[in-house]
Amino acid sequence: MALADEVKTRMGGSGSVRLRQLTNYDNTATSIDDTVLSAACADAAGEFARIVGRALDTSIPTDVAIGVQGTMYFLELYKGRSSAIFDQAKKTFYSMLQNFRESVVILPDTNSVLQASLERAGSKPDMDRKVGPFRDHIPFRPTNISGEDES
Repeated sequence: MALADEVKTRMGGSGSVRLRQLTNYDNTATSIDDTVLSAACADAAGEFARIVGRALDTSIPTDVAIGVQGTMYFLELYKGRSSAIFDQAKKTFYSMLQNFRESVVILPDTNSVLQASLERAGSKPDMDRKVGPFRDHIPFRPTNISGEDES
């Protein structure tokens, strides 16, 4: 099912007064403007893909919930409303996207105590010294004839 159909279903079907008002500039319109609704759905799906990193899939309920909220946000945006409803729709949509992204995308994180050190002329990097945390992780260390490390 397309996102536009999901929006219609959740917002009261094809006879939804709110969708008629949001998709038409004429207050006397008697039907939903499917072109405007499709544009809002495309924008919501585009934001979903940009932030989450994959395409919106209407067979996944979580994706649909976010897509419907995004569509309503974009319809409010197109209408040019500057109101608490618009602000709430925007806040809800982007917080849903951010929360979803954090739950499915592994972001780089560390609790490492390693710190960058300044480069010093004439000294070896930490991994080449005879002491230090990298010493045991060097797979091959050249040795001299007596069998001792050259480093």
